[in-house]
Amino acid sequence: MDGQTIAAHKARALAPVQPGGTWTAGGDVTSLDNWLQRAGVGFGYVWGDLATEVLYPMCRTDEAGQPLNGANKYVLHFTKGQLPPARYWRISMYDLDGFFVSNPANRFGIGNMAEKLRPDADGGLTIY
Repeated sequence: MDGQTIAAHKARALAPVQPGGTWTAGGDVTSLDNWLQRAGVGFGYVWGDLATEVLYPMCRTDEAGQPLNGANKYVLHFTKGQLPPARYWRISMYDLDGFFVSNPANRFGIGNMAEKLRPDADGGLTIY
């Protein structure tokens, strides 16, 4: 096996597919002692954050337990005062290989930094 194949395999295994949804924390990908992990991160992703810096909520199914599907429309609603408790947050959609999902709007995320999000009349936030 060549180095590129090994790094590609490691990149796919960094965040194993899990049914439903879960939370994962960032890994310590800056370690100088784990070159294979660093190669996997470099091959499959731009960068990784420390576990103390980031939390990744993941959702793979809808409220009925069905796998998310691009043919459906989904709504994510935060009630007033319940936005993610972070200085910076972003919601992005990835495929099962860890890459952004291509879409006609050419949009790959929404969050509280670059976008001018408009709250609902009740002070919450609804993302369609």
